[in-house]
Amino acid sequence: MTTGTTHFLTGFKKVDEFEEFEWYGNWVTGQYDRYRVVTKEVWEALLADGEPKPANFVNPGGKAVGTWRCEGRGVSDPFGAPLRRMYHETWVMRSALIYV
Repeated sequence: MTTGTTHFLTGFKKVDEFEEFEWYGNWVTGQYDRYRVVTKEVWEALLADGEPKPANFVNPGGKAVGTWRCEGRGVSDPFGAPLRRMYHETWVMRSALIYV
C-alpha cells in the first residue's frame, strides 16, 4: 500500500477531445427546442509498476473545477503487458442551454 503521492512514469497528455450535443425536448409540444454543447477531454499518464490509482482526480489540464467536471477515472491494465498501466481521466464541460 502506498501512502504518498502516486508516481507517474510519464507526464499527462491529452489523448482524445471531442464535442457532442445534448438535446432537450419541450414537454408541452414534444419538440426538441434547446441543446447544450458538451466538450470532453481524455488525459492519460503511465503509472509506475505496482502503483495504485490516485485517491482523487489529478486535474492534469488545470481545468476550472466549477466549469469542468471529472466524470471518469480509471486504470487500463492490459493482460501480460508489464509497465503499461495507464491512468486516465475524462473531463467534461457543458455549455449553457441554447434555444433553437
